[in-house]
Amino acid sequence: MLKKLIVVTVMLAVAAIGASIPNAVPVPKGVKIVSIPVLPSEPNEASVISYTSGNVFQQTAGYQGGITTYDYQSNGAMGNRIAVDGSGDVHICWMHSDEKNPAFSDRDIYYNVWEKSTGEFIWGSGVKASGTGKAGYPTMGLLSDGRAVVAYHHDSDGDGVYQSAVSIDAIPKAGAFSSPIDVDPVTVSGQPIWPRIVIGPDDVIHVTAHVHWDGE
Repeated sequence: MLKKLIVVTVMLAVAAIGASIPNAVPVPKGVKIVSIPVLPSEPNEASVISYTSGNVFQQTAGYQGGITTYDYQSNGAMGNRIAVDGSGDVHICWMHSDEKNPAFSDRDIYYNVWEKSTGEFIWGSGVKASGTGKAGYPTMGLLSDGRAVVAYHHDSDGDGVYQSAVSIDAIPKAGAFSSPIDVDPVTVSGQPIWPRIVIGPDDVIHVTAHVHWDGE
């Protein structure tokens, strides 16, 4: 499902009857609206809500900062993907992919900035913030000078083992992020791969992460 990133209120809905909804937006070619599973309230019970109109619409006014085919933006990462600096500029990050298949091997972290002075995003579709492929589930914070710090997990050597990392913008709103700096994990059973970032007043970057248990 193609998802728009909306500043202020991030809210999308799938229209059940597209023709009756104002500002309905046709789903782009190649993107299918299928069904949304609902978590069961009782064991062995589940239901499915189907949406088949082929239209999505924006419920509130906003600004589009990018697009992605990756619908599942949050897993164990409970931090923020939006931050506002001292000038009122809005920084956002998200998990981006152009692919339409379930594997999403081409998956990166993207970044954009909405400037209060212009009322527009700097980059139409965002810029890549992660260094290696298969990066996912970002959260972010800002240093005291306004530079964005993005935390995410990635598979740096392609062995299927993920680790948390951070990338730091070179100067405020430059979109020129450093190579991934892997977070040295405390010894735990499993992979701490869903990071949450908190930046203290002294610009010390604190990263905690939910763990993906390996079952051993």
